[in-house]
Amino acid sequence: MKRKSGFSVVGWVLFGLVLHLIGCSSSDNNSNSASPKLQWGECPEYFGDEGLQCATVQLPLNHDNPDGKAISVLMARTVGNASEKKGDVWFLAGGPGSSSQYFAENMVAYAKTHPQWNYYTMEHRGVGASTRLDCPDIEPTGYFYGRECYQELETEWGDGIQYFNPSQAARDLETLIGLTRQPQGSVFLYAVSYGTFLAQRFMCLNPEPVNGVVLDGVVPAGLLDNMGAIGWYDRDFDKVGRSIMERCNEDPVCTQKMMEIAGTEPWQAVEYIFNLVDQGGLCPAFAILDRETLHNLLGGLAADWSQRMLVPAILHRLNRCNASDQEALFHLVGDSPRSHQSEDLKSTVVRTNIIVSELLGPGINFDEALAFSEQSYFSTDLTLGGTYAREAGGWPPYPLDGCADRFPDTDLPILILNGDLDPNTHVDLARFAAEAYDKPHQKIVVLPGVPHAAIFESRIQADYHDKINTCAMELALQFFEDPEKSQDLSCLDQLIQPDFSGSTPRALEAAKAGFGRNSVWD
Repeated sequence: MKRKSGFSVVGWVLFGLVLHLIGCSSSDNNSNSASPKLQWGECPEYFGDEGLQCATVQLPLNHDNPDGKAISVLMARTVGNASEKKGDVWFLAGGPGSSSQYFAENMVAYAKTHPQWNYYTMEHRGVGASTRLDCPDIEPTGYFYGRECYQELETEWGDGIQYFNPSQAARDLETLIGLTRQPQGSVFLYAVSYGTFLAQRFMCLNPEPVNGVVLDGVVPAGLLDNMGAIGWYDRDFDKVGRSIMERCNEDPVCTQKMMEIAGTEPWQAVEYIFNLVDQGGLCPAFAILDRETLHNLLGGLAADWSQRMLVPAILHRLNRCNASDQEALFHLVGDSPRSHQSEDLKSTVVRTNIIVSELLGPGINFDEALAFSEQSYFSTDLTLGGTYAREAGGWPPYPLDGCADRFPDTDLPILILNGDLDPNTHVDLARFAAEAYDKPHQKIVVLPGVPHAAIFESRIQADYHDKINTCAMELALQFFEDPEKSQDLSCLDQLIQPDFSGSTPRALEAAKAGFGRNSVWD
């Protein structure tokens, strides 16, 4: 297969978590209102019939020019019915450019089980039913837009495109919290993936407006070795791929299957299969497979709670290549993990704008990203795509402010949660952030075996399908009750680990979904 500018052919998995969204642009107005009014009503259809209420607020495009152009920002809530309330919890979605819709079901559930809190979220500026920023008639390059889109947007927005950034979004959040805060009530943020970057920007701009912050899947506010989280993204997928194969090495069945490929430990089986791909040595049915397609596929699977359990079996099936293997792998490729949120319904412009401007960092360039991609084994090529958009695609970065590329100096209680099998925001990034947040009541909890977005994926043994009553949310709820108290970490012992033997119900369910087979290996 011919390489396509080095971009992933598997669905974009940035910070995991971008579910189905139907976006509708709100009208843009000039507004002189200093006190936006709230009128709660039904939510847009894409939030589903979850029982949430929504309100749209007109806010300044540029908060430093409150009488200038205005945009609409949508927020959603569900209200607990306890007679004595403790305050509000705000969920911040990832992306950048993704909808907060994926919190809807959980918010409704939490309001029933923990009704002492009200639960809120907002659609980031540029996304969903907030004023939308996109180029629907222009085809992106990979998963990023370039100069053509930027020039089209300039005709409407002028230099206003630069204000679709984390600092302005943080000030949106500040306004919305001020409009909804209960008298004497506490306010906590629960931020996921890119939402953690936004939460840290919020803390930089507003050091003490809330009572505590949960950072789940950390995108560090500071640069690690002069690179942001997306600068590390492709390399971190490869690291988690190696960790998955190490887990395989701990299972005798998986180890034996890998020895049938290369006669040694599991990582050599990965290298052996890729060598066959590079040399055109796979069986004729798979001869079309190239390195880019395979590392994209394995990278996408590594990020999926269920189908990561199929990674060693894919290698085994590629090597064996019988009729069953061919049917299983063609079924997988036709139904490989993709973004749960339609690509044309989230804001690719917001994604491009923020990644190019802030999340790559100066320590990575396209040539370096390409060189890594060409020898990687697990990757979605997001670093590669981002550096291409910045250097060759012609998307100009916006000016950075004083909060960029540094951690906020804050005394707020902070709970960092990160899975140790998270490829989107690797646990090394969380540990790097934890070094900056080292004051009293600032702590990190690493969740063994958990991939990206622990709020959904830190599933416990009571029910492995349950993405609501998770270990991460149990820890967060303890934090909301008393952010200065140490959490009971016993749920860590209940976390469900990936099964690489292929014998458990969850592994067989993954095989049925991924391979269309009732067996992982056969």
